[in-house]
Amino acid sequence: MYSPLHSKRVSKSDSVTVLSQVQIARTFLNGRVREKAIEQLVLRSFQYNTPEIVCEMHSIALSDIKDTSSLALIELQYRQTSALFSGNNASVFTLKTCDGKNVSLTDFKGKVVYLDFWASWCGPCMMEMPSAKKLQDTFAKQDVVFLYVSVDDNLED
Repeated sequence: MYSPLHSKRVSKSDSVTVLSQVQIARTFLNGRVREKAIEQLVLRSFQYNTPEIVCEMHSIALSDIKDTSSLALIELQYRQTSALFSGNNASVFTLKTCDGKNVSLTDFKGKVVYLDFWASWCGPCMMEMPSAKKLQDTFAKQDVVFLYVSVDDNLED
């Protein structure tokens, strides 16, 4: 299966592993060391797991961690991660096109929108461009909008 948040392959064994690691921390660690270990496991699990595992790890954090600063960090990361779950509305944003016009995600309400974030300095991004073009050609006659968003700092790039 693929994580809905990243293009990294996630297997059921990866999810079992993180839950097993939490159990090991609960069994063999105590106090602040235990909490920090669980905090790190929870935060890492938010990056490449299914929504079900992310939610389960969030619940583990709420039950096992008492430190308010750790919980605040976990809550922030959880909100940001869960906002990207399938079925949630995308965040609204407005950006400038190459010709200086504003384009907003709301301009395409009701349409399927393919978002591709890339940068000229990103080798994998540049290698993916021919495949992205093929995908755009495949859906040329359908109501799909393709937005390619450069995250370059330099407009010239």
